[in-house]
Amino acid sequence: LLSLSDGPDEAGERIAEAFRSIHSFKGNCGFMGFADLQSLSHSLEAVLESMKDDSTPCDENNIGLLLRIIDVLREGVAEVSKGGKGEIQGYPVMIDLLKETIVAMTMKCWKPLARRFERWISFQSASATQKRLCAR
Repeated sequence: LLSLSDGPDEAGERIAEAFRSIHSFKGNCGFMGFADLQSLSHSLEAVLESMKDDSTPCDENNIGLLLRIIDVLREGVAEVSKGGKGEIQGYPVMIDLLKETIVAMTMKCWKPLARRFERWISFQSASATQKRLCAR
């Protein structure tokens, strides 16, 4: 995905490679019973498929979103390596954002969606006290 920002050369093959990798990851997560990781990777796979079909542009904003989601998946894998269950706090919101990305791209309304995602990321990294204040 990082190499896609270098230019459009071989973008189709790079997207296809990323798609295959996340598809395998999704299957492994399902086999091992890591439902959050499986669901989030499935939604990531859908965005990659949309890029592969040229329905969603392979631009800097979309690549940035995918890289952020991959970071979240990495955190889930790190939790598993420490004996955890690979649970991802708030993953349904991320899934909704990925689904909305496909819709937003067809409607050309990416910027509001990007701001929503950034607010969500900021909220997830907030302290418990900050979260309680936001909920009021």
